[in-house]
Amino acid sequence: LVEEPMEAIRLLAADLDAQKQARVSTELGRIDAGLDRMRGLFKLINDVIRSDKDSLRPVPVDLRRLFRTEVRGLGEQIKDLRVYFQCEAGLESADGVVARVDQEQFALVIQNLLTNMAKHARDPKRDDLTVLVHVGTRTEPGRTWLVIMIENNGKPFAEGFSHQDLVTFGKRLDSTNGNGIGGYLMDRIIANHHGRFSSGNLELDERTARSSFAKDQRLDENHWEPLDWETGSTHMTVRFTIELPIDHPEDHD
Repeated sequence: LVEEPMEAIRLLAADLDAQKQARVSTELGRIDAGLDRMRGLFKLINDVIRSDKDSLRPVPVDLRRLFRTEVRGLGEQIKDLRVYFQCEAGLESADGVVARVDQEQFALVIQNLLTNMAKHARDPKRDDLTVLVHVGTRTEPGRTWLVIMIENNGKPFAEGFSHQDLVTFGKRLDSTNGNGIGGYLMDRIIANHHGRFSSGNLELDERTARSSFAKDQRLDENHWEPLDWETGSTHMTVRFTIELPIDHPEDHD
């Protein structure tokens, strides 16, 4: 609805002097940025509406492939993003590192996690944002969980900001970025899968990546390089944890 009027303004501005043209261009750029934020907000609201249990279609999904696909898709949007995937020894089968999830909805979780990190976690002292994805299992009485831990080397959560703040609809991480919907959407989708979602800052003694994982590969189109455990980028500051039941919840509920 606004693209045509904005284009008309650009054409009219061509008759102005250089200084005024620059001013018009700057203001139109601000309008474009605002429209992009609104489009993103409408998309998130639409995603929330569609992310109900009745629409859930769980199928076996290779998590490495799914993360890799989403990292590629965000390549233009998130610059200098390095995502490494690690798998607990013995967990990978001929079909990959498999979770039974709704592929479309779980892709939204990955998209929102990575976008959230890019918006809020980037450390201005670092050139890149490094993300480690660990996939393992955990057993408790009556149930086995697939545990997906996603860590980054960016800025920690601000003091006083909790996981509940992250997943509360409309609660924002800061006053300049975000809309307070992405965290709510992730939590809702994971709950629809009978899963659990948590997040928080890592303690200092947890910030070095563990060595109990058999495979660690960078996930982008042309790089499958091992992670250099000795570099400073392996010191993680924030962890998001997704736990999904491997067995069917109705077997125990």
